Amino acid sequence: PPPEAGEEEGEEGEAEDWPLIQNVTLAGPWHVLRSGACLVDLPGVRDANVVRNKVAQRRLTACSGIWVVAPIMRAVDDRTAKELLGEQFKRRLLMDGLMDNVSFVCTQTDELEVSDIWKDHHKEAATKPGRAERMRELHERMGRAAKAQVKLEHEEIDKAESVRALERAAKAAKKEAREAKKQAQEAVKAWEQKVAAGGPAVTLRAVADADG
Repeated sequence: PPPEAGEEEGEEGEAEDWPLIQNVTLAGPWHVLRSGACLVDLPGVRDANVVRNKVAQRRLTACSGIWVVAPIMRAVDDRTAKELLGEQFKRRLLMDGLMDNVSFVCTQTDELEVSDIWKDHHKEAATKPGRAERMRELHERMGRAAKAQVKLEHEEIDKAESVRALERAAKAAKKEAREAKKQAQEAVKAWEQKVAAGGPAVTLRAVADADG
């Protein structure tokens, strides 16, 4: 049945269960939590859903520490990060004594763009002897490595296509050989029948077994 007004729909148009669930607790013998620490995964204070937004805001006030998790490529422009850096939120953290308990966790650090790093930090690097040169050298090496990787990928694709073409050719050749053998065997049978009926004594057994 279709969801009632205010209910969330899943990918297949079915009502989701999350409005009926207050929280889910996972427990286990995890060494990192041996001190009794409890990690709470909140939907975020910028969630488009008002209910989830309010849940996050309410639980934040009970947290002894706050981790803001965002991909490093957009961490600077992340809306949640900007919200947490706003004056109103800073004031609330200060009043609650949590100002020093906010940490930013940047994920996907292996997906940095070298060109962006150079653009953002080359001026600062120029203030340290040899650093800008080292960054430029690494930038060029990574550029060459990237080109080499693309070349190898294209070569791998070409080789794979060549292998598939050879496999198709081998398959076609086997099929053709089977058909030729069948035709030869039929010809041999026809000649043998003719000989048995009093025709000339000719046999094509060698033709029938030529590919074997």
